Amino acid sequence: MEDTWCAGLILTNLGARELGDGARVARLICEQIDRHELVNTTHGKRLQNLGLHEDLAFCLELDRSSGVIIWEAASGWGALKR
Repeated sequence: MEDTWCAGLILTNLGARELGDGARVARLICEQIDRHELVNTTHGKRLQNLGLHEDLAFCLELDRSSGVIIWEAASGWGALKR
């Protein structure tokens, strides 16, 4: 659920207008579910059960990073670009 929610947030921020069915569903999920409710997803509960409450809180923050991961085809890895 959290991945779909994130995809919806990205679509919203991009201002996408023409969307396929999957993208429309992602955007609706993002619009209808507050991000703090994602603590109740399967993965959110797993992190809580492991005592990773601070990690979970960090994952729910928005606009935290000043960089973006760019895929480097030559190395097969992503690299942080600021």
